[in-house]
Amino acid sequence: MSEYKGLYPNLLLDKDWITAREAVMLVGRLTSSETAKCIIRNRSHATLVNVAAAKMFAVDGISENVPVAPLLWSPNYRDSYRENWESGDFEFCMKPKLLYRYFGVRFNRADIEAIVNDMAPNLSQEEATRQNGGRPMSKLWPDWVAELVNYVHQNGIPPGLGAEKSDALIAALEARLSERGLDAPSRPTVQPTISAVLRRLRSAEN
Repeated sequence: MSEYKGLYPNLLLDKDWITAREAVMLVGRLTSSETAKCIIRNRSHATLVNVAAAKMFAVDGISENVPVAPLLWSPNYRDSYRENWESGDFEFCMKPKLLYRYFGVRFNRADIEAIVNDMAPNLSQEEATRQNGGRPMSKLWPDWVAELVNYVHQNGIPPGLGAEKSDALIAALEARLSERGLDAPSRPTVQPTISAVLRRLRSAEN
């Protein structure tokens, strides 16, 4: 089996290259880690991110410090390759018996930082606030929480198991607040809280 020493002899030491894990962490500061991976894949496929690997195993031999071809990141092959962003190990299967295995995959630091710079101006104020220590509490929360407490005080703990009938409780609180001329936080916002409250209250009954 032949061995090729590659184009990037100092890949593992060069500060211009970062690990797959570091790349996800950088982009993931602005979004979820899964979305970050998707963005990195798409940009790598579009040749906007240079990618290299410490070792590549293919049918024609072993290569060291080589580029990872943009074509391999194509969505067409997405279901046929395996990835480990923690270790930087990737397998791309182009067709039966044509398997490329890359170890120690690195991404060009400047290209990843360009993704971050492209995304940063598009951050909503809410997202920016979250990264700086948490989003501010909605002005609607105090009245909503007070109405929830009052509802349970007057009607008792709603019957059911776990978080069952959380939608009905949310609707009841919205109606009660509306009668008082008040708005309620959006349902997606309050759903996790209502579910947690119901689970806790019902577990305390047992």
